[in-house]
Amino acid sequence: MGNTLLTTGLVCIVAAIVGGGLKAFGIEIGILRSWKRQGLLAMFGAIMLVTAYVIQRPPAPQPPPVEILLFDNKNNYRVSNNPPRSAEFNISQAYYVTSVWDYHWNQGQGATPGNIGFRRSDGQIYGPWEVTAADRESMQNWECRPRVTISAGTYTIVDSDHATWSWNEQSKQMGISKVRGYPVK
Repeated sequence: MGNTLLTTGLVCIVAAIVGGGLKAFGIEIGILRSWKRQGLLAMFGAIMLVTAYVIQRPPAPQPPPVEILLFDNKNNYRVSNNPPRSAEFNISQAYYVTSVWDYHWNQGQGATPGNIGFRRSDGQIYGPWEVTAADRESMQNWECRPRVTISAGTYTIVDSDHATWSWNEQSKQMGISKVRGYPVK
């Protein structure tokens, strides 16, 4: 459609300049006997060109989504291993999950990276996703990048090494975790 508008606009402008009597691209315009008609034809051609430009112009780039914390019970208090409860969080709308972080202090020994997943309250499983340890020597900070959309609901974080997952009273006796993502519209 954009090419048709462009062609029509160009033919109208050329016809207005030469005073009509033009046959091109399957369009025929008779001889124009008044300046007023030539001016109107040129304006119509200009409108067609502008319309073709607007239609063919690519959409404006969208700003990148803003990543937010969906869950964070990290704190700087003394920790123990093997939390009484897995970390649990609730979201009221769909989110694209960009990262999940779990803390494995394990008396300063860390733990060999495993995997992390989610279990929604209806039993649906997301993941598990393989984790990396940013601190390769201590292996205390496990992180994965799920890149998955999850719908509104309550989710339990499932850590493959529950026995070394850190927790304390300040984390509400849940494994210490962070979940990041951005809203899906």
